[in-house]
Formats: sequence, structure tokens, C-alpha cells
Amino acid sequence: ILAKPFCFGVIVDPHSVVVNTSSRKGKSTFDRHRRNLRSRLLQISQHRCSSISYDLQLQSSFARHLLYLEEHRAIGDSVQAAEILADQHEQYTKVVLEDITAAKALKNAGEELISANDAGIMGSLLPKCDELERMADALNGALQRRSTVLRMSVGMHTQISHANSWCKKGVGMLSSMLLDVSAASASSSLAKMDEFLDEGSRLQVSNVFIFP
Repeated sequence: ILAKPFCFGVIVDPHSVVVNTSSRKGKSTFDRHRRNLRSRLLQISQHRCSSISYDLQLQSSFARHLLYLEEHRAIGDSVQAAEILADQHEQYTKVVLEDITAAKALKNAGEELISANDAGIMGSLLPKCDELERMADALNGALQRRSTVLRMSVGMHTQISHANSWCKKGVGMLSSMLLDVSAASASSSLAKMDEFLDEGSRLQVSNVFIFP
């Protein structure tokens, strides 16, 4: 008779084990769901931050830069003026490249979110990543075209300056020939003329007005 409570206790113990095990499993499941929810909320938060940065900062900056390049098309009217414009554009390009670098970093962050294979995030973020890349490429292309035009402008005005100097030199030579028509100076004048014409052939004036 005294052993029955003991036996009853032995029988009750497995039930306690099952209850405790179930409780631990429930807690483990809850913790897992909580971690998943927290991860999901962090992703959503990152997604929203990316969207805000994209819409309010980079989009505005890119539009401003493109407008600036559209309004500043001067090529200068002399070598010095063209060189000043080229230097200004080089400095401006350094500033713009900071925004392009930021755009690439934001695009990479968006791609990391997309790599999580979350259909909800992919649907809204992927178009923005594509648009961000498109705008960055357009801006970079505009900067390069402007650099090319200014570089050609410097070359054009340099060639024009050389051509003007060459023409003035030719006028001076013709004037001196008219003043000195002696036989002794004929040979020297012909040598100078050959040198003058050879110099003119290297001016490449026909290429100075070719622009992209």
C-alpha cells in the first residue's frame, strides 16, 4: 500500500516531462517567429530608408546636375577662356562623382535586399535600382561628353591661334620680299618661303571645327 504513491509518482513523471518538453518547444517556436519578425521589420526599415534616400536626395541631385550641364554649354572664344571652362568642369565633375558613387552604394544595398528573395521587396525596389542605374549612367555620359567638347575647344582655339600667327608671319614675309627684290636675296627668300609653307601644312586647320 505504501508503495502505491511511489508508483503513482513514477507514472506521473512522464506526463511532466511531456508538458515541460512541449513548453520548451513552444517557447523555441515563439523565439524563432520573433527573430523572423525582427529580421523582416529590419528589412522593411532598410527598404524604406533606401526609398527615402533615393527619392529625396539622389533623384533631386541628378536632376540638378543634368540641368546644370544642359544650361552650361559655352566652349569659350579663346584658348584661355576654353581652358578656364575645362578646369571648372573638371572641378564640377569631382563633385558630381561623389553623388554617382553614393548612387552605386545605394544600388548595392538594394541588391542585397533583393538577394533575400523577398517578393514584396523585389517588386518595389527592383524598378528603383534600375532607374537609379539609368540616371547615374546618363549623368556620367553627359559629363564625359562635356569634357570631350571642352577638350576639343581648347584644341580648336589653339590651332586657330597658331593659324593667325602663321598668317601674320606670311604677311610680314611678303612685305619684306616686296621691299627687297635684289638677286642676292632671292635664294634666301625662297628658302624662307619653303619653310613657311611646310609650317602651314602642319597646322591641321581643316579639323578644328569638327565637334561631336
